[in-house]
Amino acid sequence: MAKKMKPTLIKALLLVALATTAMPSLAGRFRQSIYITNAYFCNELKNNDGDLQPDRVFNVMKANEEKLRAAFVMNLVADKGTHSLEVDLMNNKAEKIDTIKLQPVKASENDFAYTAVAMFGGSMPLGGVFFKVYDAVDGGRRRPVGTVRLMTAE
Repeated sequence: MAKKMKPTLIKALLLVALATTAMPSLAGRFRQSIYITNAYFCNELKNNDGDLQPDRVFNVMKANEEKLRAAFVMNLVADKGTHSLEVDLMNNKAEKIDTIKLQPVKASENDFAYTAVAMFGGSMPLGGVFFKVYDAVDGGRRRPVGTVRLMTAE
Protein backbone atom coordinates (compact mmCIF):
# COMPACT_ATOMS: atom_id res chain seq x y z
CA MET A 1 0.00 0.00 0.00
CA ALA A 2 2.90 2.35 0.70
CA LYS A 3 4.09 1.87 -2.89
CA LYS A 4 0.68 2.95 -4.24
CA MET A 5 0.58 6.05 -2.04
CA LYS A 6 4.04 7.19 -3.01
CA PRO A 7 3.29 7.93 -6.73
CA THR A 8 -0.03 9.54 -5.77
CA LEU A 9 1.66 11.69 -3.14
CA ILE A 10 4.35 12.76 -5.61
CA LYS A 11 1.70 13.70 -8.19
CA ALA A 12 -0.19 15.70 -5.58
CA LEU A 13 2.96 17.56 -4.52
CA LEU A 14 3.82 18.32 -8.15
CA LEU A 15 0.31 19.64 -8.73
CA VAL A 16 0.54 21.89 -5.67
CA ALA A 17 3.98 23.14 -6.77
CA LEU A 18 2.71 23.85 -10.29
CA ALA A 19 -0.36 25.68 -9.01
CA THR A 20 1.76 27.76 -6.64
CA THR A 21 4.14 28.89 -9.38
CA ALA A 22 1.26 29.61 -11.80
CA MET A 23 -0.60 31.92 -9.40
CA PRO A 24 1.79 34.90 -9.57
CA SER A 25 1.75 34.82 -13.37
CA LEU A 26 -2.04 34.86 -13.37
CA ALA A 27 -2.14 37.74 -10.89
CA GLY A 28 0.35 39.64 -13.04
CA ARG A 29 -2.21 39.92 -15.84
CA PHE A 30 -4.11 42.43 -13.71
CA ARG A 31 -1.08 44.43 -12.56
CA GLN A 32 -1.26 48.17 -13.20
CA SER A 33 0.76 51.15 -12.02
CA ILE A 34 -2.37 52.76 -10.56
CA TYR A 35 -5.94 51.72 -9.76
CA ILE A 36 -9.16 53.73 -9.63
CA THR A 37 -10.82 52.69 -6.36
CA ASN A 38 -13.74 55.12 -6.59
CA ALA A 39 -14.96 57.72 -9.08
CA TYR A 40 -17.80 60.24 -9.12
CA PHE A 41 -18.99 63.46 -10.76
CA CYS A 42 -20.02 66.62 -8.93
CA ASN A 43 -20.61 70.33 -9.58
CA GLU A 44 -18.10 71.75 -7.12
CA LEU A 45 -15.68 70.56 -4.45
CA LYS A 46 -15.22 72.32 -1.16
CA ASN A 47 -11.92 71.99 0.68
CA ASN A 48 -12.47 71.55 4.42
CA ASP A 49 -8.97 71.48 5.93
CA GLY A 50 -7.61 69.19 3.19
CA ASP A 51 -10.73 67.03 3.01
CA LEU A 52 -12.55 67.42 -0.33
CA GLN A 53 -16.34 67.47 -0.06
CA PRO A 54 -18.61 67.43 -3.15
CA ASP A 55 -21.63 69.72 -3.22
CA ARG A 56 -23.90 67.50 -5.35
CA VAL A 57 -22.91 64.13 -6.82
CA PHE A 58 -24.61 63.15 -10.08
CA ASN A 59 -24.56 60.39 -12.70
CA VAL A 60 -26.58 62.12 -15.47
CA MET A 61 -26.04 65.63 -16.81
CA LYS A 62 -27.82 67.79 -19.32
CA ALA A 63 -26.50 67.46 -22.88
CA ASN A 64 -25.46 70.49 -24.94
CA GLU A 65 -25.31 72.80 -21.91
CA GLU A 66 -22.75 75.48 -22.84
CA LYS A 67 -22.29 76.75 -19.26
CA LEU A 68 -21.63 73.31 -17.76
CA ARG A 69 -18.76 73.11 -15.28
CA ALA A 70 -18.16 69.92 -13.32
CA ALA A 71 -15.51 67.75 -11.67
CA PHE A 72 -14.54 64.15 -12.33
CA VAL A 73 -13.15 62.95 -8.98
CA MET A 74 -11.06 59.78 -8.72
CA ASN A 75 -9.74 58.08 -5.61
CA LEU A 76 -6.57 56.25 -6.62
CA VAL A 77 -4.03 53.79 -5.28
CA ALA A 78 -0.63 54.03 -6.96
CA ASP A 79 2.71 52.25 -7.07
CA LYS A 80 5.86 54.15 -6.13
CA GLY A 81 6.92 56.66 -8.79
CA THR A 82 5.80 59.87 -10.48
CA HIS A 83 2.36 59.45 -12.07
CA SER A 84 1.11 61.65 -14.91
CA LEU A 85 -2.60 61.09 -15.46
CA GLU A 86 -4.48 62.07 -18.59
CA VAL A 87 -8.20 61.74 -19.22
CA ASP A 88 -9.57 61.50 -22.76
CA LEU A 89 -13.22 62.56 -23.07
CA MET A 90 -14.98 60.68 -25.87
CA ASN A 91 -18.51 60.62 -27.28
CA ASN A 92 -20.53 57.43 -27.79
CA LYS A 93 -18.90 56.99 -31.23
CA ALA A 94 -15.43 56.83 -29.58
CA GLU A 95 -14.49 60.22 -31.06
CA LYS A 96 -12.21 62.22 -28.78
CA ILE A 97 -13.77 65.46 -27.55
CA ASP A 98 -10.96 66.67 -25.31
CA THR A 99 -7.98 65.60 -23.19
CA ILE A 100 -7.43 66.70 -19.60
CA LYS A 101 -3.84 66.54 -18.31
CA LEU A 102 -3.53 66.44 -14.54
CA GLN A 103 -0.55 67.64 -12.53
CA PRO A 104 1.99 64.83 -11.92
CA VAL A 105 1.86 63.24 -8.48
CA LYS A 106 4.85 61.60 -6.79
CA ALA A 107 3.92 58.42 -4.91
CA SER A 108 6.55 57.95 -2.20
CA GLU A 109 5.69 54.26 -1.71
CA ASN A 110 3.56 51.46 -3.13
CA ASP A 111 -0.16 51.57 -2.27
CA PHE A 112 0.02 55.38 -2.17
CA ALA A 113 -3.58 56.66 -1.91
CA TYR A 114 -4.63 60.05 -3.26
CA THR A 115 -7.49 61.92 -4.90
CA ALA A 116 -7.26 63.40 -8.40
CA VAL A 117 -9.73 65.94 -9.78
CA ALA A 118 -10.26 66.56 -13.50
CA MET A 119 -12.34 69.68 -14.10
CA PHE A 120 -14.34 69.82 -17.34
CA GLY A 121 -17.05 71.92 -18.87
CA GLY A 122 -18.83 73.14 -21.94
CA SER A 123 -21.32 71.43 -24.18
CA MET A 124 -21.35 67.64 -23.81
CA PRO A 125 -22.95 65.46 -26.51
CA LEU A 126 -26.21 63.58 -26.17
CA GLY A 127 -25.66 59.87 -25.53
CA GLY A 128 -23.05 60.10 -22.82
CA VAL A 129 -19.40 60.91 -22.37
CA PHE A 130 -16.67 58.35 -21.74
CA PHE A 131 -13.75 59.33 -19.51
CA LYS A 132 -10.80 57.11 -20.46
CA VAL A 133 -8.02 57.42 -17.88
CA TYR A 134 -4.32 56.88 -18.72
CA ASP A 135 -1.20 56.87 -16.56
CA ALA A 136 2.46 57.36 -17.47
CA VAL A 137 4.89 56.45 -14.69
CA ASP A 138 8.29 58.16 -14.42
CA GLY A 139 8.02 59.56 -17.96
CA GLY A 140 7.23 56.17 -19.47
CA ARG A 141 4.60 55.16 -21.98
CA ARG A 142 0.97 56.22 -21.45
CA ARG A 143 -1.09 53.15 -20.47
CA PRO A 144 -4.87 52.83 -20.00
CA VAL A 145 -6.08 52.54 -16.41
CA GLY A 146 -9.87 52.49 -16.75
CA THR A 147 -12.96 54.02 -18.34
CA VAL A 148 -15.92 55.71 -16.66
CA ARG A 149 -19.11 56.75 -18.43
CA LEU A 150 -21.30 59.74 -17.62
CA MET A 151 -24.79 59.73 -19.11
CA THR A 152 -26.19 62.82 -20.82
CA ALA A 153 -29.85 63.62 -21.47
CA GLU A 154 -31.95 66.45 -22.89
